[in-house]
Amino acid sequence: PVLKYAARLVGLASSRDMDPHARTIEDPDLPVWLAGVSSLEGAERRAGKELWEWWLDALSFRPDSAGRLHIRQTLKHPDVQRKIDALFEALDVESRGHLDADAVVRFSEGIQGTVRVLLDQREPRCVITIPPATAAEHDFLVMNFPILFPPEHPLDLRAFQSLAKLVLVRRIVKALVTHHGLYRVQRGMRAPIVVDLTVREMSWCDETGKNKPGGVELFKVHTVAPSTAAAVEGFRLGSIEESPSNSSSPRAADQHWK
Repeated sequence: PVLKYAARLVGLASSRDMDPHARTIEDPDLPVWLAGVSSLEGAERRAGKELWEWWLDALSFRPDSAGRLHIRQTLKHPDVQRKIDALFEALDVESRGHLDADAVVRFSEGIQGTVRVLLDQREPRCVITIPPATAAEHDFLVMNFPILFPPEHPLDLRAFQSLAKLVLVRRIVKALVTHHGLYRVQRGMRAPIVVDLTVREMSWCDETGKNKPGGVELFKVHTVAPSTAAAVEGFRLGSIEESPSNSSSPRAADQHWK
């Protein structure tokens, strides 16, 4: 109730627009919350933008940064759109045209990847592993699934496109924030970073008695994001490449700016 009242005060939700069945959803790890949620579709419509963009806004990331532009271009690329469509089909094992909470959990738990500084993949301290989904993230997805995807707004392909983008962007940002701290990431990364992200089918592990990502690769993206620091000039999508030798010398790096 306090968060809903605060949302009305700052204009995020008006009293007449508040669905009596709406709830406040809070990120399990980062200082982000959204009041008045009665479905993912409704939340995105009220935000007036894709939810991954709204989520970055809520964390005070600059909307005009080179990094934000790169994310937009990457997520709108036809190849990435097709990969997300194929991921949905792979998760929809019963071909029902919509996903349940278990499928969303399998998607979240299957995410793997690394974030590293351009040209520095041989230096372990420069490689950040995207952590596995936590118990809090698992509980968040299960508990909020009926709110985000009520019967009248199921998790169909269109809704999954929105959810998948939010989950993938969030997991990358969370890895950076865990490693560098929120303030530093908000200010921007001075060096271009390489993101390698995959989603794998979950497989059962007898030793741990739990599912683990290790099955078929369902989704894969490799991209190089430009520096996001305000004082550093950004570069357009696809303008940064790595040398086959992966040299980390400044001279080698300079040869690959275009």
